Amino acid sequence: MAPLHSPTSLTTAASILLLLPIALTTSIEFSPTAPKYSCTSLGATTTPFTPTSLPISTLYAPTTILLAPIRSDHGGNGANKMCILSSWTVDLSTKEATSEGYYVPLGKSYDDQDWIRPPGNRERVIEYNCGTATNSGDNFATGEYLCELTLPMTSTVLPTGKLDELDAPYYLTYYERSLSVRNELSRFLQRTTFGPTSAELDSLELAYVDLGGAAGPDSDISALHVATMERLQTEWIQGQQDPSTFSTGKFSSLREYYRKRLNPRSPEVYRIGESGPHPCQKHSHWRKFAFTAYDVVNSQYLRWGNNALGGFYQQQVPHKVTVETVKLSVPTGVPTGSPVLSVGGVPTMSPVEDRTVSPSISSAPTGTNIIPYGDMEGEETYITNRWPSKCATNIINISNTSDPSLVYSGEQSLYATGGRCFVMRQLGVCPAGRLTEAIEAGDLLRIAFMVKLTEADQVFQVNTAHYHTGKERPWSFPDDHSNIIARTHIPEANVWTKVVAYHRVGPDWTYGQPRQLLPPESCSAYQLRFMVAASYSDFILDD
Repeated sequence: MAPLHSPTSLTTAASILLLLPIALTTSIEFSPTAPKYSCTSLGATTTPFTPTSLPISTLYAPTTILLAPIRSDHGGNGANKMCILSSWTVDLSTKEATSEGYYVPLGKSYDDQDWIRPPGNRERVIEYNCGTATNSGDNFATGEYLCELTLPMTSTVLPTGKLDELDAPYYLTYYERSLSVRNELSRFLQRTTFGPTSAELDSLELAYVDLGGAAGPDSDISALHVATMERLQTEWIQGQQDPSTFSTGKFSSLREYYRKRLNPRSPEVYRIGESGPHPCQKHSHWRKFAFTAYDVVNSQYLRWGNNALGGFYQQQVPHKVTVETVKLSVPTGVPTGSPVLSVGGVPTMSPVEDRTVSPSISSAPTGTNIIPYGDMEGEETYITNRWPSKCATNIINISNTSDPSLVYSGEQSLYATGGRCFVMRQLGVCPAGRLTEAIEAGDLLRIAFMVKLTEADQVFQVNTAHYHTGKERPWSFPDDHSNIIARTHIPEANVWTKVVAYHRVGPDWTYGQPRQLLPPESCSAYQLRFMVAASYSDFILDD
């Protein structure tokens, strides 16, 4: 049991505050049939720490009761007093037979205070309404100061409709504790310092006697004791606030102490607001890492570009996709390796948004190694079988949709319902009907498609994935992000966006330290994946 608050250890202002709930009463009309209980009405509760069972039941319905707040005239003179209402977590017969369960506190009243509920989730339904009775009832008279509460039904109705019965018992328990002067001074120092010492307690006890207080074993509730304790505590606090009594002659400052020794994480160094002096001076601040989150963002700019540099973060929008293997005779402007930012220009690997209103024949790939059904045309089962997905997908046909804009060209498009999932194509020669030539390390892939998103300001991502049992997880990605082909920022919703990107095969097949080339273990274990990055937006693919 935590120590009880003693009104004699408080200042005059605090004492006045404690009396407010009793002095400024509210007039209430209580339920005339409600039973009344208190720690003085039941004889057994005059013995401290003895729970007394209350003759009430909340088995089938809530029950309203009245409780009398604890008063200073109950129990020993000058003692701290408290009355606690509690319930048990199982029925009485189970409690007595097995000792199963535990007490749950529902409220307390102490030292002339109203009944209040303790903090906690279980007790949030308990509310105390305290005031002076404007009516009389079976168990109380007009003018009595009482607290009314309604105890909820303890049985619960299961989802099946069956009643899970619980007749929880209720108890009132009385506590009483007397404080010596020394203990009261110790409590005062616990509240005002980091903890009392024997020397401080000895000094305050002598000061208490010098001010006229009695040095008996128990503190007396008399006016002399109250006045002496309040004067002692006031003078002690005033002494703590007088810098002329300090050895340094000035106030100590926790803020000053803290800020001198503060070593905050500083991802960047700025002259304005810089926390430390010269790097070689005392209190200079250092960090234990070389790269910051800003470096990560900047590396993304270098890889994919940003709006200010003329590039785009990739973003989702439904669109047709074609993939071809391009030989080493790469046309001007096509990257020959990993994406690199052209200083002062557009990133060479950055997919650029194209607001073309119709498909461009000149952009169609040449050669025969092209993934079929990229235009989403044909029998629906062919499309869904060749575009497997972790999303819920369906084919949109222009003849049976109320929104023809969902199809970019031709008759059909692929609609993917969002959910942090992806649509994929397998890049292999098997099963039949996919690529005509196997993809090898060093090949350059060209990926072009139209995409439309249902939410604005999203990032549409295209990346590869490949399966190899030599990796820690067979489908895990390389830690250098070489599997990411493009990330396109799409600022508007429901607008078709063209994405064109190139990808050099090989770095995304490397894994581990030192790096090892781990080609896909089967002809169907290399994938292109299309998704909206970190979003639940739907997307549509076509062309």
